[in-house]
Amino acid sequence: MKKWFLSLLIQFFIYAPFIQAWAAEQPVNIREILVKVTSSVTGQELGANQLQSFSSQYLSESPQQLAAQALSSTSVQSYFPLNNNDTKHYSGSVYGTQYSTTMSYLTAFFNGRSCFRENDSIDGSIAYYGHNSGQLEMYGAAVEGLDLTFNTPLVILNDSILTNGGSLHSSTSLVVEGVPITVNLIVSSASAGNVSTSLGTVENCRTVDMSFSYIIPGESDTLDLRDVWVLGPGIGKIKIGMMDQNLNNLGWMTINGGTVAGQTVYDIINPPEPDGDNDGVADSSDNCPATSNANQADEDGDHIGDVCDNCPKIVNADQIDTDGDMIGDACETRGMSWLFLLLNK
Repeated sequence: MKKWFLSLLIQFFIYAPFIQAWAAEQPVNIREILVKVTSSVTGQELGANQLQSFSSQYLSESPQQLAAQALSSTSVQSYFPLNNNDTKHYSGSVYGTQYSTTMSYLTAFFNGRSCFRENDSIDGSIAYYGHNSGQLEMYGAAVEGLDLTFNTPLVILNDSILTNGGSLHSSTSLVVEGVPITVNLIVSSASAGNVSTSLGTVENCRTVDMSFSYIIPGESDTLDLRDVWVLGPGIGKIKIGMMDQNLNNLGWMTINGGTVAGQTVYDIINPPEPDGDNDGVADSSDNCPATSNANQADEDGDHIGDVCDNCPKIVNADQIDTDGDMIGDACETRGMSWLFLLLNK
């Protein structure tokens, strides 16, 4: 028994270094990581439900600083707005299974660059975005505890394809666990017209179809992934395609709430009517739209509010005041001008 144990112990010490070296050389699942990198862009990895935390540096920039850095409004900025503390909520179903996610946006500092991080709650992935000269650029991602930086920014959108349709080609590279990966992207865009959501109908939407191709050294086949967005002006992603492994769109996650630049998505889709005097009554139904009068008092019933009626006790919807003395002719022609101030105290 002792000889057997001693033999086993000797074998362990002889082979242990080789076993450890073999284990250390086992490659990470690069394809799985690249799928998650793509998921950080598309926000649609099915089956993942655990939110993970990743380290990042934040900038505490004031709204004034952010405004000063902003470029003039472009199609990209309208169809993919980036603002600190934006949130967008989505839900959808595939084969009877309900999925939901929240996209949250924060200012960030990534790889020496001020940008925005988009955090997808469905799988915890993070994508780093920024606007640059009419383009939406992606700078990298955080997945599986790894901060993955693109060698050069990957162009996701530009003003041209959002305005005129067509396609763009973009390439970059990244390193995953010491392995250099080439990333090729083809993006096409076309009009989607008006799109219905539970919050209302979003007009002038655009479809964005993205095809990713990853070249992995030593592998004969590329890793090809695809996703589709529907973008709405002033909101960003209205619908997010849920893709299967064969690049087919199984369904959509559709926006159902959130805020963009401090305004609710509902109000962006259904803008409230103008209220010039801020009295809580829309101008279209306000009987005195230039002067605040929340009670809408109208003693003579001429549809002119008492606070701006030049003859509030006598019907005079035309408000004619020939001599310009702020007393309507309807009061003066009845010999009541001398009584006007007394009667209308």
